[in-house]
Parts: sequence; C-alpha cells; structure tokens
Amino acid sequence: MAAALLFADFQISGNIETASVVVAAAFLIGYYAKNWWFPSVSTDGVFDWRDVASAILVALSVAIPNAITQIVVDGIVVWKDLFMVTGTVVFTYFTGTYFSKAEQK
Repeated sequence: MAAALLFADFQISGNIETASVVVAAAFLIGYYAKNWWFPSVSTDGVFDWRDVASAILVALSVAIPNAITQIVVDGIVVWKDLFMVTGTVVFTYFTGTYFSKAEQK
C-alpha cells in the first residue's frame, strides 16, 4: 500500500517527492499499529464491519500525514490530490483484503 501511495503521487506530479516518502513512512507506521491493535480477520472474499473499520483507519493513516505535508510544502491542501492518494491506498487495501486469506490467531 505504501508503494500504491508513492505510485499515486508519481501519477499526480510526475516524480516522487521527499514529502511523499515521509507520508509513506508515516502510513507504514500507522498501518502496522492498526494491524497490531485491530487486525482484519474476515474470511476470503467477505467484507465485514472490521474490514470497513480497518479501511477507515487506513484512510486516516494516509490522509492525515498527506494533508500535513501538503500544508507544510504548498501552504494549502490540494483536495483532488489528497482524495486520489487516499482512494488509491484504500482501493489497494480492499483488493488485498478481499482476495487474501485471513490469518487466524
């Protein structure tokens, strides 16, 4: 998903900026924290409320750092870019979760 985040940034700006790498690192930390605190345990090909809650947490873990870096770098939040990057990461999360088997602990 961090690669999807960098890919979305590359699609928007034509290169990968330092701020995007910072956002990707913050996202990875947030994602691993989410999995430690709230793991997805749905079966293959099924979405349940935990997957929706996880997708919201994933979206927040990419949207918040991205918005902060946009404010620091550009002085404003570019909503189109923010939604494109967040949407790409959430889409990647859903497709990865939907087609993968849950780990039973």
